[in-house]
Amino acid sequence: MASALELTARAHPANAWLLYTLATPVLVIDGVRHPVRWKQPATVAVAGGKRTVAVGFRYRGTPWLLGARERSYVVPEDGTLRLSAMNGPLNNEPFFVEISGRGLGGS
Repeated sequence: MASALELTARAHPANAWLLYTLATPVLVIDGVRHPVRWKQPATVAVAGGKRTVAVGFRYRGTPWLLGARERSYVVPEDGTLRLSAMNGPLNNEPFFVEISGRGLGGS
């Protein structure tokens, strides 16, 4: 079994109608961007150990990543770190990323 990071991105109910229609969520692991889909788990194979993770979004047709805030997490060797992310109620608020698996730590 290889190490992986799984993320499910959701928009806050106050602005979900806008983001689900006009924006694409982006998972950034160690500086590499991975476009993902709203409300669907996305799995990226990574090496086990400490990884820098950020989640943001970009409006369709634009290159700018918005709402991203970096945080470090430890991906277990031969395991999957499951994360969930949701932005704040205002578009200028960053995504809050939480661990959704059990017993795994972030810093």
